[in-house]
Amino acid sequence: MMREVPSKLSFALDDEALKPGQVRGIDFKDVTAFLRRNAIWTGAWLLAMLSIAFVYIATTKPTFLATAQVIIDPKRPQISSQMTDYGIMQVTLDSSQLESQIQILRSERISRPVITDLNLAADPEFDGAGSFSPVGYIKGLFSGPASPNDSKLTKIFTAFNDRMNVRRLGQSYVLEVSFSSTDPDKSARIANSVVASYIRDQLSSRAESAARGEWLQGRLTDLKAEIDAASRAVRTGDLQATVFPSSDSKVITSATAPLGKSAPQIGLVLIFSTCLGLLLGVGTAGLRQRFDNTVRNSDQIEALGVECLSVLPRLSSRAEPATRLFAVRDEPSGFFADQLRYVKTAIDLARNHRPIKVIGVTGPHEGLGTTTIAANLAELFAQAGQSTLLVDANLRCCDLTRLVASEQSVGLVDVLCGRAPLAAALVELSPKLAVLPASLQTTVPNSNDIVGSASMKALLAKAGETYGCVLIDIPGFKDIPDARAMMPSLDALIIVARSGVTEAADLGNLLNTTGVMRKTLGVIVNRSDLIRRPRAARV
Repeated sequence: MMREVPSKLSFALDDEALKPGQVRGIDFKDVTAFLRRNAIWTGAWLLAMLSIAFVYIATTKPTFLATAQVIIDPKRPQISSQMTDYGIMQVTLDSSQLESQIQILRSERISRPVITDLNLAADPEFDGAGSFSPVGYIKGLFSGPASPNDSKLTKIFTAFNDRMNVRRLGQSYVLEVSFSSTDPDKSARIANSVVASYIRDQLSSRAESAARGEWLQGRLTDLKAEIDAASRAVRTGDLQATVFPSSDSKVITSATAPLGKSAPQIGLVLIFSTCLGLLLGVGTAGLRQRFDNTVRNSDQIEALGVECLSVLPRLSSRAEPATRLFAVRDEPSGFFADQLRYVKTAIDLARNHRPIKVIGVTGPHEGLGTTTIAANLAELFAQAGQSTLLVDANLRCCDLTRLVASEQSVGLVDVLCGRAPLAAALVELSPKLAVLPASLQTTVPNSNDIVGSASMKALLAKAGETYGCVLIDIPGFKDIPDARAMMPSLDALIIVARSGVTEAADLGNLLNTTGVMRKTLGVIVNRSDLIRRPRAARV
């Protein structure tokens, strides 16, 4: 009876299978494996964000922030008080009056005289002529096209207001007026001019009251003198030698040219870009994980109802293909060789229950590493003293033949067609290991008929009598029908899945193919980045 395959698989990374109903938590190994598997995505986002940061730093002009401070002396302070448990009077400052003064300072009534007296309308920093700002460009994308009714002065006022900031210092009556500019002297001059314009506005209001007779006429002359002084301060941006006794506001600190730039803050920009890049990289990796239906570990294989024979690490991409083909010979104590020995042990144990001589190595599709696994398994059996035959039955690709018998003139097709005896086609790689290559000289369009023929079955049966183990490199089930055609000739089947590539659905469909589950010894997860040699086993 055909076994049904679950449609959804667990993504646990631990090699230990979960008990029924048990929910596995996430541990440090899971996190490190997740980050290692998605290192390319995370690195790409990090590189992209840092590149944007460097472009921003390179194209943004440095700005300098100058600050002046004024203290508000309200004519009628709004103060409320209450006794604390310790009998101390607690004073609460009225913040509504301060907030009103902040809005006045930011109003066009205060800024317009500064723009006019300092001729900022002709300043490229404010009219935007010949300058480019990445931040301003991005803002423009979201703000939409400018209205044709917007005057140039309105645009300049907006640019002016974007560079100015007014805030209250703590719970005091002190207001801090800051202005940023690409010129340190200009930033200090404009900050002082804004304060002077604000004080002049207050003095003008008092002068109007005096002119209506609400004040003593003798004070009018003094007010006009202070107004003239405030006007000069607006034009010059110098508050240091100016006193305004009639104003409700007193200058406690005038702005001076800053010694260092305030923006861009390179360290902060790089830290933010790094954090954003890592966040986007991990987020992208999480989405990929969420929609990833590929197999990666033994738990997923066992969820299909079949044994996971081993999880093999990725071999070095710097090694030559011929070197990877017999990695267990070059590195007999390597991690790959140790993991592959689990597969050989599983085959040896299965032989205690039924005769197994002819073993096919295949997968759902091509590109899984079946050739490398079949060749290295054959080498392990040969090292154990068993006479072993390695057969290249992938008549379309012939990768095994190209690597070990490229000069051989006859091969499997010639033997099956009766054009050459088996002995003439064999290539001896070692005293215990021989290879039966495919035929490079002959194009085989009907390869399924050849490998599924009675001649093939007889050939393999004869090889099983001669050799202790016959391993066959078979093409993928989805690509061509050769693997299905060879099923009657096989004693057992080993299926290979590539970590992060083979879809769980494809592997499940292969296992549900008639006769496959019955002959399958298990599944190998190949080229895994999640498995590492335990530290205790490292030399």
